[in-house]
Amino acid sequence: MQLLRDYVQVNLSTQTTKDPKHFESVATIAIDYCLCINREDILFEQLLPIFRASQKHGLLLEKLEPFILGDKLTKLPPDVIQALVQYYSSHNMLRRMEQIILHLDISTLDFHQVSLCYPVFNLNSTLISFPIMVRLLSCARSTTYLVLCSIYSFKHLTIM
Repeated sequence: MQLLRDYVQVNLSTQTTKDPKHFESVATIAIDYCLCINREDILFEQLLPIFRASQKHGLLLEKLEPFILGDKLTKLPPDVIQALVQYYSSHNMLRRMEQIILHLDISTLDFHQVSLCYPVFNLNSTLISFPIMVRLLSCARSTTYLVLCSIYSFKHLTIM
């Protein structure tokens, strides 16, 4: 694992290249390797901070997308989901974020975090889809939470 950490650290801190493809390759290799050895914890606990320190965490978050959509990665820590939602929201990539959410294990989703990104961009009537709402409602664990989710869905949801 030290070898992987060193590889990521050296390749992200290198000043010899400004080529974005180089950094994309580093992120993809790191993700793929961690998934191959079933050590997602290393990816999120040790490698993600290295990407953050080098201001390339957005790149890593985007490179997670094909692995999530391919169902190779279905569980993310809550802080990573939050970072993913914030990143995709701030870059107006809500459609892509929606597709990602549909592939994640719903027990790891935070309804509040996911639903907040839609009203912020005033897109809640067109972008939040029925499948997302159903998945979020199904993970509600209390009656109060379910009622709040239902109120939200009737107020902000357009069934596509």
